[in-house]
Amino acid sequence: MKISIIGLRWLGLPLAKSLQNSGNSIFGTTTSFYKKEKIDTRIKVTLFDFTENQTLDQEIIINCDLAIITVPPFIKMPNDSYGNYLLEVVEQFSSKTKFIFTSSTSVYPKESGFYNEDSKTIEDSPVMIAENKLKKHLNKKLTILRLGGLYGINRHPIYHLQGKDNINNPYGTINFIHIADIIEVIQLTIRQKVYGNTFNVVHHAHPTRVEYYHELVKQLNLKSISFKEETAKTKPRIIDSSKILNELNLEFRRSLYPPFQ
Repeated sequence: MKISIIGLRWLGLPLAKSLQNSGNSIFGTTTSFYKKEKIDTRIKVTLFDFTENQTLDQEIIINCDLAIITVPPFIKMPNDSYGNYLLEVVEQFSSKTKFIFTSSTSVYPKESGFYNEDSKTIEDSPVMIAENKLKKHLNKKLTILRLGGLYGINRHPIYHLQGKDNINNPYGTINFIHIADIIEVIQLTIRQKVYGNTFNVVHHAHPTRVEYYHELVKQLNLKSISFKEETAKTKPRIIDSSKILNELNLEFRRSLYPPFQ
């Protein structure tokens, strides 16, 4: 299978390597010559930055069976620009090409609650506008993966929080997902040909922020942190992933706790 990945970044690059090892022919895009030179030569890479030019190299497009879009919206971008850019990208592919779009659970309100794929969303957010534009154009050829907070491969919020005081929202809940579990979900989506759907991809455990981060500080021997005092505990905000776990018959195997391999 020929798979093109738009955005060989923190998620896209290890995903490309995993799909390459599964016997697929992988093409991808990156935004600079420096990044291109660092990528495995087995992956055919072209330069592309959709904020400057939406035209893809023909090598990415021709005979592509599946395109995976992993590029997030940029800061200070008008709400509809992200979706417009992505729409211009997907319109260049053949009508036979399938698509996976790595969206975000940021489409759900920040308020406490239990959110699944049928819950209300923030319709004017850049990511939700992009989802709607892509769904309208691609219909059953598109699967949307709404990813929780990303961690793994030297990436975790605790490294930015260590040593800080008066951190907000101590009793808010964690809605994270490990990069290896995301890659497994994408691999299974491809193998099982699960297209035309939208899934939340979030670990099933949801500890409070204060409980979780204090435990990480302890396990990783990091600088201590403190949260703001709150008299009332925040009700949990839970993003539910039971739909994809049942649909793909899988379970998330990576722990929320170290080591973050």
